[in-house]
Order: sequence, then structure tokens, then C-alpha cells
Amino acid sequence: MKRILLVLPLFGLILAADPLAVEKIGPPLLLIESETYFMDPLWSPDGSQIALTGSNYSGIYLYNFTGNEITAISTNSSAGFGMSWSHAGDYIAARISKFENKRRSSAVAIYAVRDGSETLLSDYETRLPGTPRWVTGDQTLYLTGSNHYRNFQVPLRSYTAPRMGESVVYVKRNKIFSRNLLAERETRIESVDGEIVTLTVAPDGSKLAYKIYGGDLWISDIDGNNPVNLGSGHEPSWNPTSAKITFMVNSDDGHTITSSDIYVVNADGTGRINLTDTADILEMHPDWSPDGKWIAYDTYENGQIWMQEVR
Repeated sequence: MKRILLVLPLFGLILAADPLAVEKIGPPLLLIESETYFMDPLWSPDGSQIALTGSNYSGIYLYNFTGNEITAISTNSSAGFGMSWSHAGDYIAARISKFENKRRSSAVAIYAVRDGSETLLSDYETRLPGTPRWVTGDQTLYLTGSNHYRNFQVPLRSYTAPRMGESVVYVKRNKIFSRNLLAERETRIESVDGEIVTLTVAPDGSKLAYKIYGGDLWISDIDGNNPVNLGSGHEPSWNPTSAKITFMVNSDDGHTITSSDIYVVNADGTGRINLTDTADILEMHPDWSPDGKWIAYDTYENGQIWMQEVR
């Protein structure tokens, strides 16, 4: 087990004196209010669009800032769970599912942003855990959260060999691994004790944010060293400089969500701020814009999408 450098709940009084990770600029802005329930906003790489999903992660929708339009590119019942933009912003990857004789099977698919056309990258399988992530260059996808490493070539792009030193980080059997793509060599990354349920890599590749099943949210260096305990937290999203992270902190009564707020903290654990701090609104699923100026999130009660400007 790694040595813990900082445990926020024990040093809250000390951290209170640190400059806040961000400052709010004005009140939050209501971006989308619709009869359709939307959730889990995900910015496109160029910031011109936001991908959304519906209730229970049903379908994939695109909100375009230019025309203030919402377009459905997938109606699959599970497409929105763990969806992922390509680095070029022209495709969205998803693990989609179908039911036959009450038996569920899943496949990896990509959707063209320009017209919603679907391309399957795998056959439907009865056991396909994990969610897809793009390798640099958008020529292949891999699964994080699966029982073993799997990758899928994108037939719509010409393939080139991985660069020297290029690697991906993922969860396999509830542990964190790094894989050198050129040498096809896998290395276990030591983390704090517990089962890893979600993992997010900082944009510059220097840090990890991961959630322990039944436990806390953690930040560490990319090699697992210098872990920082953020306390209770879910759905982490890095800012574009990898210096800060936003996440949600919620509670439930065993049946439904009873409270939820959006927090921001520096990557070293300092400057923690409750960005929303509301008792009667349940803000969830934050995502940081690629220019670092906005954090988008949804509200659990009504499926609205909001944006908070920050600096």
C-alpha cells in the first residue's frame, strides 16, 4: 500500500487557508431545458458541442452551440454509459447493448458526429464489460474496466504503428495497469487498497484520478505514487492543464439520491471548493470545458444541463 501524503478530512482546517482552486464568475447558466431528460454532459475536444445521454444512459445526443440544436445520433438503450469522444472530435465511441429472449449482449460501436452513422467494431457478446477509450491518433480503441486488455481497430482510419513509449492506462480486474503499445508489455500500477471502479487520466498524462469501490476518490502520480485522498467523490473530470479536478459528492437513502454538489480541488488536494453548494438542487456529472473556462453538469431532479463559468 502506498504511503498517504494527505487526507483531506483530517486537515480541513489547514486547507481552508489555501487559495480556492477556482473562483466562480457569475451565477450558473441554464443551457438546456427540455421535455427530454438529459444527463452526463461531455464536451467535444474543440468545445463546439456537448454530448449528452438520456435517462438511464439511453441514447446519445449532441448539443451544438452554434445553432442551439440538439440532435440524436444513437437511440440505443445503453449507449451513453461511458461514451468517449475521439481526439479529433469526429466520432463518439460507446458500448451498446441489445436484448434477445431476455438475454443481454453488448458490442463496441462508434458514431459519426456529422450524420450519426453507426459502425460496429466488435460482434455482440453476452459478456463484454468495460467502456471504450481512444488511443492517440484515433486508430484504435481499448476497453477500461474489462477483465482483460482488448483493443479494436477503427476501419475508417488508416493504421500506423504505435510510437516509441506510447502507452495506455486502464482498469483490469479492478486494478490499474499500464500497457506499452509498441512492446505490448503490461505493468501493474500500485494503488491504495481496494477495488478500482473508475479511472481518469489527466490530459498531460502525469496523474490519475480513481475511485475505490465503497471508499474514496483519489489522485496520484501516473505511476501510483504520492496518493492524495479527496474523500467521498464520484465522476472526476480534469481541467485542460491537469492542475485541477472537478467531481461530484452525493449521498442517498438506499433508494434515491438525497443530496449532491459539484466540487473542485487542485491536483495536490488543496483549495477545495463547493462549486454549487445548494441544499435543494442535486447537481451531478461535471465535465470541464477544453478551454478551462466552464464546468457543465446536469441536475438529477429534472434533467437540465447547466454551465458554471470559472477562473
